[in-house]
Amino acid sequence: MNILTSMNDRLQNEIDGYRRYGDLLKEAMAVQELMRSAGLPIPPSLERLLGDSETNSARRFIVPPLDGPPRPKEAGQDWIWLPAAEASPQTLARAILRRQGDFVAPKAIADEVGKINKGVNARSVYNCGPRLIESGELEKSQSDGKWKLTDSAKAPIIDGEYVWGSIQTLDKSEIASHRREVILHILRASADGLQIMQITRQLKDSGLCKSPQNKDLVKMDMENLKRNSKVRRVSGRKWMIVRKND
Repeated sequence: MNILTSMNDRLQNEIDGYRRYGDLLKEAMAVQELMRSAGLPIPPSLERLLGDSETNSARRFIVPPLDGPPRPKEAGQDWIWLPAAEASPQTLARAILRRQGDFVAPKAIADEVGKINKGVNARSVYNCGPRLIESGELEKSQSDGKWKLTDSAKAPIIDGEYVWGSIQTLDKSEIASHRREVILHILRASADGLQIMQITRQLKDSGLCKSPQNKDLVKMDMENLKRNSKVRRVSGRKWMIVRKND
């Protein structure tokens, strides 16, 4: 009877142990997701506990430097760039105002924006004014309605065919565009393709991406890139860049 009781006790302990271990893993995964969403590094002890199978199976490789325009002297080390022709009306308007450094008529700004991004109409530029005034970034002259930045140092800059700015000065679509450019660069360096978690890890390891990065953002990026025929899915869960001969 004592032996049977002892066996039952050990069995119950084993069941309780596995149940609590499962609860621990669920809690650890929740913590991991919170850290990733906040853009914080995952503590090594947490990584060892979870042992993400996708990430650990990833073939690690050194991602070469990302080709890009020379960094202008005004740009901080954490600034990102994008083609000026793809920048938003608000970003271009602020960059133009920074370059002018004084009060500028909205029509003159709209004309300059239209020359850079031909898909932008004047109304889109005019609509930026109230938003920027409300946020305190723009000052409007009471006499002639011209615009001037309240703090030029916080605005993006135009340098040749590119716009530079910190992620605090650019809009969400431009920040995502930077991350997608880095993703494409990483996929060009991978001959066999990568899974979502592997791409996310390479974004972190490469140090090239200044935008927020987590697996949910990468998933949305991959769907966007797929719609634009820049990537394709292979082998079920892997992604590869679309090359000219594909």
